[in-house]
Amino acid sequence: MIPQIKDATRVVRNQRPDKKFQYKITLSKAMGDRASSGSEVNGRFSLFSGERSPEDFDNSELFMYFEETVNPRIGTQRNLLGAKWEKAHCLSCGRPVEPIFPPDSSEISYVMDCECGGSYYCDKRDSSSVQYDQNPREYWEVLHNYDPRTGMYATNLEPDFDVFNPDAELVHLFCSKSHAPLPADFPLRVLDSKEIERLMKMR
Repeated sequence: MIPQIKDATRVVRNQRPDKKFQYKITLSKAMGDRASSGSEVNGRFSLFSGERSPEDFDNSELFMYFEETVNPRIGTQRNLLGAKWEKAHCLSCGRPVEPIFPPDSSEISYVMDCECGGSYYCDKRDSSSVQYDQNPREYWEVLHNYDPRTGMYATNLEPDFDVFNPDAELVHLFCSKSHAPLPADFPLRVLDSKEIERLMKMR
């Protein structure tokens, strides 16, 4: 399943007699029932502070959402295991890049600036390389088959592998060689260095 912010659970903070805080969260009934029936529930959770908006990072409330692990089909899994993986890097200078996604599970990451003056962002929305070639984003180059969970991309898979095998959960990473203009429909603001530093500490 793809987590949405509307599914996030508020984390309750209580102060103990020793003045320290403890945090409690209630699991969903569906998840508890599945585990109680013997069906193991696997996945990962994200814990973050703020209101249910990526614009509010100063709110003291905590929220958590759970992302259930999706097991790729056997054929897809074999291709992923046999792929050649490299750490994602700026296509201009070769420095490592690490996109940051807003806490509302948005499918597009913030735009990050590289030290060389280029920029990069990640787009989880499915779109084939043919579509990108026919509608090029000026000054932006796409790096296909990027795995945001590991920060690596498959160098020997077909460019459209992520489209035709959606259960692989690979996405697109865009890099520019200069301060390129963003697509007109880009929904998020560009982060400054202070915000990036704060988000990196929250990870």
